[in-house]
Amino acid sequence: MSVGAFISNPVNKNEIGLYIPVATESFYRKAWLSGSEELRLKYIPLFSNGIDIKKEELFLIQDELKQLRIWAKEKLDKEDCERIVKRINFIDRELPKLFLRKDTVVFIG
Repeated sequence: MSVGAFISNPVNKNEIGLYIPVATESFYRKAWLSGSEELRLKYIPLFSNGIDIKKEELFLIQDELKQLRIWAKEKLDKEDCERIVKRINFIDRELPKLFLRKDTVVFIG
């Protein structure tokens, strides 16, 4: 299994096909969840069961991604750090693109 983000209320074919990969389930548990728990983050730990986010919550997710990126650089080995930082940078860049409408809801899980 894997963790990813997609629009849960798509209104057209373009929105249906949008998907942002986050992590494999095993790497999510190993790195993402470990860091999130250590940092006492609110949103990223909820990705394991799934969470709906709205545009106004995007900055909160991005803030947690920033914290997790810093944590990874300090705590993870080189290979895992490169893996998670590359994905965080990708998500940070691509996630805002899913919120083209005011009422868009994105599911991450």
